[in-house]
Amino acid sequence: MEKRRKRKKSNQQSEERVLVKTIHSLIARLEEKDPYTAGHSQRVCKYSLLLAEILKVPPLIKETIKQGALLHDLGKINLSKRILHKKGRLKPEEFEEIKKHPLEGAKILESIALLKKYIPILLYHHEREDGKGYQGKKGNEIPLEAKIVAIADAFDAMTSGRDYRKPMSIEEALEELQKNAGNQFKKDYVEKFVQVVNKKKKLIQKMLKKTGVYKQHTSTPNRRKNKS
Repeated sequence: MEKRRKRKKSNQQSEERVLVKTIHSLIARLEEKDPYTAGHSQRVCKYSLLLAEILKVPPLIKETIKQGALLHDLGKINLSKRILHKKGRLKPEEFEEIKKHPLEGAKILESIALLKKYIPILLYHHEREDGKGYQGKKGNEIPLEAKIVAIADAFDAMTSGRDYRKPMSIEEALEELQKNAGNQFKKDYVEKFVQVVNKKKKLIQKMLKKTGVYKQHTSTPNRRKNKS
């Protein structure tokens, strides 16, 4: 009986690895189409794990965060290429299309039993503490995993830049997160994220330099450095 149970568990883990690998390849294809999102999922995963570690998240939940962070933008595969490739700011109606990607990602995973546990991250990583996010969830209605990925996602979006917006320095992005702590992001999670980013700054700088749009922080006396 014990051998049968272990064999079943091993088979399930093997099947899950194959499924996750398949979906990760889809994410890689998505990122290949858009230079501004190249490596985004991988960096969000790394930032999420740094935050999960300093928060002392249990190992099983940390593994869910790892895979969910890699998959968080999966729903963009179903979005229009015209919108994904657009250079410049999106029109309001185009942004409404972008806002559908959490639901689209959840729909994809809904049909894959072993990957359903990642749905909350895909579905709620654009929620806000004040309830003004995509789905209108707030506070304790938002899963811990999604709150962690939301901070990591926002940090990478700010530091890797976009066609219509130059990247912020690490310091500027952290300041922006702190400005929005309590409203957009869970306040104590932001505080911990600032701590771990400052501790791992050299590692993060190395990752960002690979994007080709890394902004080095420059000290300017008597001037605010935030450029939101």
